[in-house]
Amino acid sequence: MAEKQENAFQHAEQLLRAGRKLEARSLLFEYVRQNPASAHGWWLLSLAVTDEGQQVDCLERVVKLDPQHGPACTRLEKLKEKLASRPSAPNPLKQETAAVNISAETHPAATASKQLHSIRPASRRGGPTARTDWILLIASFLILMCFVAGGFGFVVVTQLRQPTAPRFDAQPTEDLAAYAPQTLPPTWTATITHTPPPSATFIPAEDTGYSTPNQLFKLTGPSTGLFAPDFTLKDVVSGNQVRMSNYSGGPVLLFFWATWCPHCANEMPSMQSVYGEYRGRGLVVLALDVGESAAKARGYRSAHGLTFTVLNDSSQTVATEYRVTGFPTHFFVTSRGQITSIVVGEINHAGLVSKVQSLLTPAP
Repeated sequence: MAEKQENAFQHAEQLLRAGRKLEARSLLFEYVRQNPASAHGWWLLSLAVTDEGQQVDCLERVVKLDPQHGPACTRLEKLKEKLASRPSAPNPLKQETAAVNISAETHPAATASKQLHSIRPASRRGGPTARTDWILLIASFLILMCFVAGGFGFVVVTQLRQPTAPRFDAQPTEDLAAYAPQTLPPTWTATITHTPPPSATFIPAEDTGYSTPNQLFKLTGPSTGLFAPDFTLKDVVSGNQVRMSNYSGGPVLLFFWATWCPHCANEMPSMQSVYGEYRGRGLVVLALDVGESAAKARGYRSAHGLTFTVLNDSSQTVATEYRVTGFPTHFFVTSRGQITSIVVGEINHAGLVSKVQSLLTPAP
């Protein structure tokens, strides 16, 4: 029995990684019902459910079972802050239940049970008529409870079966036929859906090529048309600090990936080939390994013969700032530091060449 539950649990985890939350949710509900002390089971269930209130309940169970669970503590705090900032809205479930209760009170069965008390003779409570009245009273009460329970069950089932539309933070891609589905990491945590306003800095007019004496307003953020946010990370080979702004003046391809990602592994040969072909024209590839140690990324780079720069984002700070939700994710940045395109998912060789050529071609 335990082996069967474990197999079902592993299958649910695979479904969750594949983005099939609805199928994984039913398996995880059954698993935590049989294993209520499994912190990992509650953690995966918090990723499968879509209602934020249910996510908070699951995360509170994880923290109670495993107080040292860092991702659960961080995500629970962010969700609570988010829910606290929202205005309170009427609960449709309570309103539906109240409507059912009101209709049940006006049902003929309820009226009949009240009338029994007024028409029953007090002098004959011990006789056959009294017993019949009690039987009718109990039957009326049971009928009333059936109506109430049925109405409540209908409301609950209706709420649970409402489909939830998927949310995507990534920008739409131009050539969907060239991209494969994205893969979620095994320890993926949800990002905050609230997008902070882009930061702003002033740049002198002489740096932009404009002749106006006024300074221009420069908006930065992880969106197409904005300037790429600056960051500093360590090179996994040399250990030196590498800053994004040091490569201003040339086109940059930011590549968010992980060693366990199969789509990243499929794309690595094309990435290396395109880098070798266009590095002479100024192309810079910064591959950010997310959520893993520098030693692991360094071994992967050596084993696959990669020559472009690999940076270590083990704390996922830059991935969070760029709102990365899946691997691989590509940001194509012009020589002026402006993001022209964002692609989530594997890109085949032809699609990658087309993107790089567009990046290297100066705008008219």
